[in-house]
Amino acid sequence: MTGPTIVRPIAFHSPVRKARLLLASLPIFAGLLSEDGTVLECNFGPLGGQLEGPTDWIGQPFDTGSWWNYSEASRADIRTLLGHAQCGHPASEERLYQKHDATLGVMVLSLTPLFAPYGTPDAILVTAVDVTERKRETDMAAHIAHDMAHRLRNSFTIMRTLASRSKDDAQAALPRRLSRIRDSQTLSYRYLFFDVPTQDIVEAVLHNAEQLTRAQYNPVNIPANYVETLMLAIGELAQGGRKAEFTSQRIGDNKLCLLWTEESPRSAASLPTGLSKALLTTVPEQKTAGYVQMDNDDSGFFWRFVFPLQHPDVPPN
Repeated sequence: MTGPTIVRPIAFHSPVRKARLLLASLPIFAGLLSEDGTVLECNFGPLGGQLEGPTDWIGQPFDTGSWWNYSEASRADIRTLLGHAQCGHPASEERLYQKHDATLGVMVLSLTPLFAPYGTPDAILVTAVDVTERKRETDMAAHIAHDMAHRLRNSFTIMRTLASRSKDDAQAALPRRLSRIRDSQTLSYRYLFFDVPTQDIVEAVLHNAEQLTRAQYNPVNIPANYVETLMLAIGELAQGGRKAEFTSQRIGDNKLCLLWTEESPRSAASLPTGLSKALLTTVPEQKTAGYVQMDNDDSGFFWRFVFPLQHPDVPPN
C-alpha cells in the first residue's frame, strides 16, 4: 500500500527556491552578486550570525554588509576587491571581518567573476570561510615573538636615545616623549597584530582636538611597528599650540603621504633642533625607509613624510 501523495507548491520547485536550498546546505558562506555588486542570493548559516533571512542583505550593495561596517577602511578594501572581480579578475584574500557579536574574526574571502557568453562578467560568486581559530593557533606564537621583540627593541632604542640626548632640549620634554611611547604601546596593543588607522594615531597624540583646524584621512591603516615613530614625530610637531592642518593621502598602491601644514612661519626659536629634529626627520626615515621634507618660509611651516606601507626588510604577514 502506497502512502499519501504529497503535493508541493510550484514555488518549491522554482529556480530561486532551489538556489536558496543549495546555498543553505553549504558549509561555507556563499553568495551571488550582480555585475554591479548587488547581493542577489546568499546563505547565512556559517557566518551570518544574527542575520535571520535573505531579506537582510539581498538587494543591497555587497560593500554595505555588517561584516565591514566597523571602519571605512574595511569598506574601501571590499570595494577594491569588488572592482577587481568586476574587471574579470578573481580576487581572494585573508581579511578581518566583524562578527554578529561585534568581535573581529579572520576570514578567507574569494570573489570569482562568472562570464557571460560574450566574454564580460555578468555575475560574481562570493565564498568565505572563517579561519580565526586556525589563524590564532598557527600564527600566534610567531606573531608574539616577532612583535614583542620589535617593540622592545624599538622602545629601548628610543628611550636610550632620548635619555642620552635630553640635554639638547628642555628637560621637561623627556617625560612628554616617554609618554608618547607609552601611548603608542597602548594603541598598538589595542589592535594587537593588525594595522592601526591613521586617524587613531593622530588623535592619540593630539589630546587637544582644536590643535588641527582641518584634518583629512585616507582610509589607510599603518603598520603597527611604525606607530611609535609616527606618534613621536607628530608629538614634536604639535608643540607650542600652533594651529595646523593635517592630511594623509595614499600614493599609488603601497605608499602614504602625511602632510602637516601651518599657515604662518615659525620663528627661529621655535624651529625643531637637536633631538626634536631627529625625531621628525632621521628616525622616521630610518624606521620606515621613507623620506621627509620640512621647510619654513613666508608661506608657512610644513612637514611632509612619504613612506611605504610595508617596510622592504619585513616580509608581509
